[in-house]
Amino acid sequence: MQVGVVIASILVSALYHKFSSMSEPPSLMPPYQNWWYEHGIFGFGLPIGWVLFSVYLYSRDEVADSAKLLTFLFGIFAAGILTILVVNSVLHLFVPDVRMI
Repeated sequence: MQVGVVIASILVSALYHKFSSMSEPPSLMPPYQNWWYEHGIFGFGLPIGWVLFSVYLYSRDEVADSAKLLTFLFGIFAAGILTILVVNSVLHLFVPDVRMI
């Protein structure tokens, strides 16, 4: 899910860049959308790092179950935060005056 949300963020920022550059006068992209447009590939670091760390923890028997649960919950939290950013970008793309954050 996290990778899908990152891909959606990059695609939405590219659409926003396309539509904002075509408008008269050209509108400026919000900073977080500009970051996704310029450095979107770095967004994959979060899900890849989470997967590597989760596999490392789950493969070890001496790690407490509470640490494994915390890792799982962090993955859900990260996916939720990324989803909120994507929804905010989509809302701002179609309704420029509406902002969630």
